[in-house]
Amino acid sequence: MTKPLLMTLFFLFMTTSAQAQNINNLSQRAYRDVFEHTQLSKKEQSLASIALLIGANQEQLAVTTIQEALNAKTLTPQQIISLLAQLTSYVGFPKIAAITEDLPKKIQKAQIKLPKDTLNIRHAVGKKYYEKLDPKGYQVINAAFGDTAPQLIATTYPLFGDAFSHQALTIREKQLVTVSCLTALGNAQPQLGFHVGTSLHVGLTVNTLYDIATISQYYSGMPSAYNLALAIKQHTESQKQNPYAE
Repeated sequence: MTKPLLMTLFFLFMTTSAQAQNINNLSQRAYRDVFEHTQLSKKEQSLASIALLIGANQEQLAVTTIQEALNAKTLTPQQIISLLAQLTSYVGFPKIAAITEDLPKKIQKAQIKLPKDTLNIRHAVGKKYYEKLDPKGYQVINAAFGDTAPQLIATTYPLFGDAFSHQALTIREKQLVTVSCLTALGNAQPQLGFHVGTSLHVGLTVNTLYDIATISQYYSGMPSAYNLALAIKQHTESQKQNPYAE
């Protein structure tokens, strides 16, 4: 290898190393800034961060964050499995199965209680939990799709019951997870807007939702953060205009 080539390779290596260090510095600043400006509890930070990473297709970072939450005892194995089971509704089963395979055995062995495996019971459970989020939601969706896509209705609610009926996380925490994941996905704005409303209905505050938007800048970028901020703003303004709206 000639001396000029060696010098060129050395220069490229040093340049690449310097660039990597710059990105690392940017990352550390961003992480510090977004979390310093929020009031999320440690548990809420963990739930939101994991859901944002999974929604942003950052599975390995999600696994690392899950392990950190487990080691810090911020989340229990049952709460982690509950979170992952819930997110099957938003990112699909294959992705969650792949993430679960990389988790410690302690988490993989955790159990959550599922409804009895009959379609009617699971459908009833799913309907019950969906109506906790939105008392009129089942009627609206059934009216919209019951005739045109009965197979969709027949399967959505059993799956929803399986994903949401376990008790390791509160309904408020589940909605925090849902909003975080939908924010990072970036392709489900109608659903994001709906879940902003249901989140407020079950006890999340507007400030907590804006905190999720704030930290999502780090995990999934500013466009997704402002998509959530816009959904929050639209919902709160519509409530002011119609104080009788549910």
